[in-house]
Amino acid sequence: MTPSNFNREHAVPQNHGNGIRIMNKHTTNAFTLIELLVVISIISLLISILLPALRSAREAARQTQCGNNLHQLSIAQTMYASDFDWYAPGKMTSDNNATATGDYPYLTNYWYHLLGRYIGRDKLPTSLAESKAMMQEGILWCPSQKKLGTGVETRAYSMNSFHRHVRASPNVAWNRDFRPGMVAEYNTSTGLPANSSPACLVKPDSIDASFTTNKLMFISSQGVNANEADGNGYVHHSIRNTISWTGLSTSPNAPLPNFVHNGAKSVLMFDMHVEAKKQDAPMHSVDMIFE
Repeated sequence: MTPSNFNREHAVPQNHGNGIRIMNKHTTNAFTLIELLVVISIISLLISILLPALRSAREAARQTQCGNNLHQLSIAQTMYASDFDWYAPGKMTSDNNATATGDYPYLTNYWYHLLGRYIGRDKLPTSLAESKAMMQEGILWCPSQKKLGTGVETRAYSMNSFHRHVRASPNVAWNRDFRPGMVAEYNTSTGLPANSSPACLVKPDSIDASFTTNKLMFISSQGVNANEADGNGYVHHSIRNTISWTGLSTSPNAPLPNFVHNGAKSVLMFDMHVEAKKQDAPMHSVDMIFE
């Protein structure tokens, strides 16, 4: 057998000067099992490193949208105040009218309906179900808000009731005098405050020497009431005290924690700027004023 015949038959690697090598016919380019396991391990490690970062980035984008919602609500409140001289309160009068009759049919005395035409919504609800659905639409809904239970009573945003700051309120703090201010949530038959923590009316020029308005919470989110987590997912329309906002109360009907934006939540301050605040943010123990 000549050398050339031997090389053709056994495909001995040869260099023909053009960089092409002929490999042995028994040579394979497949991965071994060990090599495959190493590659899989590396991919798994990369996924475990990257996924939390991707989740955090996605939540940061949702937080930006939430902050934009609050900014739009601040504009709506400003326009409302220019027409009515007062900001829209958490609730007007004590009526809980679920029917088509009266001054505020289908719960239209709540703040998110009072602001309707200022957030691009001229339509009024024509049923109780529609009224509740409308509070979960457009800029009234945070993309990170979680619904518990049926979720039909879940609100993404709630307003400061200001009952701790307005003198006319029965539960005002002894050193607070946020004025001009008056009770908005009153009993229509007696004219008296509807409860011990009624929603109050305040103006753009309302001020109290005991704190600065850029530290006072105006609109933010709070959690579902603990006793409604398996029910209708109820979130109160007003934030009535600091512990309601933090969700640290042990009361069975108090709000649960709701810090959905990478451990924080968005807050619209009374001077109309938006901040992200965490649960341990330094603030007054009751009055929803940040330090």
